[in-house]
Amino acid sequence: MQQTDGGCAVDPCLAGDSGCLDIAVETGSVGKRFDPRPGAKGWTLCSGQGLEITSDLDKDLCIDLRDVRSTADGGVVALTKLRSKSAWSDPNLPSGEYCLSICDDKDDHCAQGCKDSDCVTDDQTIRGNLDVVTKVPEPTGESD
Repeated sequence: MQQTDGGCAVDPCLAGDSGCLDIAVETGSVGKRFDPRPGAKGWTLCSGQGLEITSDLDKDLCIDLRDVRSTADGGVVALTKLRSKSAWSDPNLPSGEYCLSICDDKDDHCAQGCKDSDCVTDDQTIRGNLDVVTKVPEPTGESD
């Protein structure tokens, strides 16, 4: 089993030998936002870490997650509904660069993704970049 660097992600939530990046979608005086915020270069996850998105909103949202280096099907990884007060996760993202958009679910059309799938934001979308990196585990001297 490959070891992972639990400290690689922003705000990692560790579970055994792996961790995840737990992103909350919250409301505030300026509208929807991610917590933790992605920062200038987005979030970084190590190989073996997953992504979890939780919502504290009383309405359904859409998750639009795309691999920016992939052209197959527009790089779609997930176009799915995030129900109010619930969570969604992807524990097995391969290394790469991703664009995460969250937008309001209008007329049950999450399968079409958020309006600006190229991650140019609009008033109804919040977005951020995910970089999933693979790290070669350092030898620990232990044998399995």
